[in-house]
Amino acid sequence: MVKSFHPNTAKYLHIQHIPFWHAFCNKRGINHNTKELYMKRFIGLILLILLCSAGLTARELVFGVKGGVNLGWFSGNNWDDYVESAELYYGIDIEEQLHPALHAGLYLESMFSQNLGFVTELNFTQYGQDYEYSYAGEDFEGSYSINAIEIPLQLKIASQPVGGFYGLAGPTIILLTGDLEFEESGGGVTVEGSDTPDNPIVLGLTAGVGYGFIMNQGVLSLEVRYGRNLTDAFDADKDPFDVNGFKLLLGYGFVL
Repeated sequence: MVKSFHPNTAKYLHIQHIPFWHAFCNKRGINHNTKELYMKRFIGLILLILLCSAGLTARELVFGVKGGVNLGWFSGNNWDDYVESAELYYGIDIEEQLHPALHAGLYLESMFSQNLGFVTELNFTQYGQDYEYSYAGEDFEGSYSINAIEIPLQLKIASQPVGGFYGLAGPTIILLTGDLEFEESGGGVTVEGSDTPDNPIVLGLTAGVGYGFIMNQGVLSLEVRYGRNLTDAFDADKDPFDVNGFKLLLGYGFVL
């Protein structure tokens, strides 16, 4: 009998729910679909205000694309307890590994002064965690993954208006576009599963550094970035844990 690391319970990705918004809706009897609709309209309104204000006040505007790899992993006390309990129960040693995934999107950069600006992005990415272990002479490997659309709203501090060294930091709105998927293979058997997030709209935090090379009418940028959740997609009774991502990005933008 093959014993999978997967616990066959709903203890999965745990990007948290938004407590204030959740309580606000429940108090007024707003159903789940209406909550999603209100939140999406709210996010759209905020983005529209930010983009309009950026366009009206910016000294320099850069529009471009960014892409690269997102290296994901899970962390936190609940995740550590989950791994340790699986190791003890099955008598195995689980080797946690980074989950590599594609990251790609568009960005609009607005510099308000020589060294200060704002960057808005619309990205597709994937979060996850990989692992492997051996049991009864067989090797097993598995992964958790979930697709998402990210909308980072970042303050930029730069050495110059276009190009040069810069730093980015700010909140990220995360729209989870599907279920948390699970897959484990080994011993001639593949086990798959999925779990639907309780809260598909998540708040996160992003920070990074980069360097821009001025090329013709545009800017080629190299960037490293770290991001994690601040709220959870799954409710507290599913033992939420933290989701992290380290991104290596290459971008090109046109100076408008």
